[in-house]
Amino acid sequence: MSTANWLLMLFAVATAVMRQALRPVTWRRPVRAEFWRFMDLVCLRNLAAMLVTAALVGLAVVSQGLYWLEQFGQQGAIGEVIVFVMVREIVPLIVGLLVLGSGGIVHLGELGAMRINGQLDALDRQGVDPFLLLVVPRVVAMIVAVFAHSILFIIIAFLVGYAMAQATGATAIAPAQFVINLLSAIGNNGYLVLPAKALAIGLTIGAVCSLTAMDRRAEGIAGETLTARGFIRGISGILLVSTLLSLAL
Repeated sequence: MSTANWLLMLFAVATAVMRQALRPVTWRRPVRAEFWRFMDLVCLRNLAAMLVTAALVGLAVVSQGLYWLEQFGQQGAIGEVIVFVMVREIVPLIVGLLVLGSGGIVHLGELGAMRINGQLDALDRQGVDPFLLLVVPRVVAMIVAVFAHSILFIIIAFLVGYAMAQATGATAIAPAQFVINLLSAIGNNGYLVLPAKALAIGLTIGAVCSLTAMDRRAEGIAGETLTARGFIRGISGILLVSTLLSLAL
């Protein structure tokens, strides 16, 4: 399959997921149960790793950025430097990679195993659409996880970074002024970019892993190879979507 055809199929899967997710009739009890099961997997069980990563990024990026801005007398440049890099670029990428590793690969492995074992065909013969039961709720869960973790990631990273900068005397900005500068620096564009990237990255992760797992031309591929292929495709999709949205917005 050519790259262009695969991308067209990926777009079709993503469009179908969004269309079905917006239909109330889709969310029957089994679909809701699968959604909450996957939310527990990608949100709650992944929470500790996300918090630790956010704290480390806060220490490495925010605190150091505040220190050097203070040294050059550019405290007011927090919006142009730290916020731009964190909100628009770093956070969506890191959270997307975390969700890909914790949820996307699990989804790929489970769906691929069910296809190989004939369970997807068995569901279809029983009148149950595997796409509605397994793909739609899991992809929506990944979209919600990327968005929720992105917001929490930003809060933790800036909180830890500012606390470290204050503790070491790297910044003299008062807490209230820091929050005001931060919120004003994000601006209308920033409030648009983050949800757009979270939605697009979560949808891309889910669609890529679903399409990779359900591709019948991968019948003879070992599970490890299929997982590696899905992971590489997922990373490529995250980087592509992030770059395109950064250029567009």
